[in-house]
Amino acid sequence: MKLLIPFVIALLSNPVAATEPSAVTTTSATYVEALGVENGFLHAWVNRDANTGLTLMSPTLRQPPRGNESWLRLYVQGISNPHHQAFELQRGELIANRAVFPVTLYELYSGESTANSYASSIELVREGESWHVSKLPKSSDNE
Repeated sequence: MKLLIPFVIALLSNPVAATEPSAVTTTSATYVEALGVENGFLHAWVNRDANTGLTLMSPTLRQPPRGNESWLRLYVQGISNPHHQAFELQRGELIANRAVFPVTLYELYSGESTANSYASSIELVREGESWHVSKLPKSSDNE
């Protein structure tokens, strides 16, 4: 009983510790694979790396008339002002061979104190063993 009292006192003095979720959870490997491709694509978008961004797009997205390669390259590269600044990702949903992640893209004009934000989603499709971006999130380029 004497050992239990300090533990109870510690829990009462730090109620957050008593309600924190377990540090270890599991997520399907399929979800994590899709998330990795999504992160890679948005990282390419922030860094204006069109070559990487294009390789992560699905062949269907890249085919005309839907996918004009010069427009898709410009989508990833952006323009000098506003420039791609950051993205904010929320937990996505896996439905069969598709993954959808709510995302907000942020673009910033040089010298401005506020950024433009575009809330939408990014979609990926599993083709064979690989995930590819099949729907681009909204930005100033495709509002």
